[in-house]
Amino acid sequence: MPNNFENILGQTVREQLTAILPDLTEAVSQSVMTRISEAFPKEEKPLSTEEVCRLFDIHPQTANRWRRIGRLPYHETPGGRKVFYLYSEVLEALKQNPSKRKPKAR
Repeated sequence: MPNNFENILGQTVREQLTAILPDLTEAVSQSVMTRISEAFPKEEKPLSTEEVCRLFDIHPQTANRWRRIGRLPYHETPGGRKVFYLYSEVLEALKQNPSKRKPKAR
């Protein structure tokens, strides 16, 4: 009997954790980006991959490929769990190795 109770309890806990996981992940991501933002001057606001993609009108796979081949400079949080970019570094790198894409106005 205790085994059945443990199975039901475990299933309930798993369902509840699965339901809150996306919100929890987003909250942690926002917190990390906020802390990174506070570490840099306002004009050097760190950019997420999504922001870089919107700014340069590129696909996330393009940003990842550019990062992998060294064309797009980036930084990682301790532990390497979050990647971010500095606008001035990205702009300078793309000036040195231009593409057909032009940055959108900020």
